[in-house]
Amino acid sequence: MGVQSNYASKYKRRLLESGVIGDVGQGRYTIDLPGFKEYVQESLI
Repeated sequence: MGVQSNYASKYKRRLLESGVIGDVGQGRYTIDLPGFKEYVQESLI
C-alpha cells in the first residue's frame, strides 16, 4: 500500500478501543458490532 507498518496499527487500535472488533489471538479478530451478526444473517436470506 505504500504506507508505514504503523498505519494499520493505528486504526486497529482505534477499532479495538471502541469495541468494533475483538482480538481472539494469533493475529485474528472478530467483528463485535451489536446486531452485526443478525444483520448479516438476514441479508443472506
